[in-house]
Amino acid sequence: MNAHAPEEPAGDVRGRAEIASGIGLESATVNGMASFDPDELSRADVSLLMNSIVAPRPIAWVSSIGRDGVANLAPFSFFNAFSTSPPTVAIGPGSRAGVNKDSLANVRASGEFVISAVTEDLARRANASSAEFAREVDEWDVVGVTPVASVDVAPPRVAESPAVSNVALSRSSIWARARCRRTRS
Repeated sequence: MNAHAPEEPAGDVRGRAEIASGIGLESATVNGMASFDPDELSRADVSLLMNSIVAPRPIAWVSSIGRDGVANLAPFSFFNAFSTSPPTVAIGPGSRAGVNKDSLANVRASGEFVISAVTEDLARRANASSAEFAREVDEWDVVGVTPVASVDVAPPRVAESPAVSNVALSRSSIWARARCRRTRS
């Protein structure tokens, strides 16, 4: 398992100090609250902290198609719905070792993707699709799910998923890491 999809669901909401000690981070205490400066933490520690505080999170199982016609399937835990009018969702694909993930390149090139709902029965397969596969490897086959044609977009959907969203890209943004400063109240 990896930090993107914990094996055990996060059922309880704990205090920040408990979360910090639970993942092994040192923290300062300000007014009885654990305090962290992201500029003083490694990328891995910031990820652990974010994944611990913002929980439980929905998982977007994103399918996309590359310029070469190869379908890609990958889960994203940095995902949510932001509006109903118009219906708006966002995913945060990030990178691995400084290289953009295939999903990001595919979505930017085609302007389309599909989000298939991840049920409890599909969770292990969705998590397995987060492995670092070579571009030519068929994630669908490796994790044992069936790609079927979508209605309004080119990327396939996961047949085993009970619900999907066909998405047309309206905006792609590159966000640089913000410098965070502690403020006094």
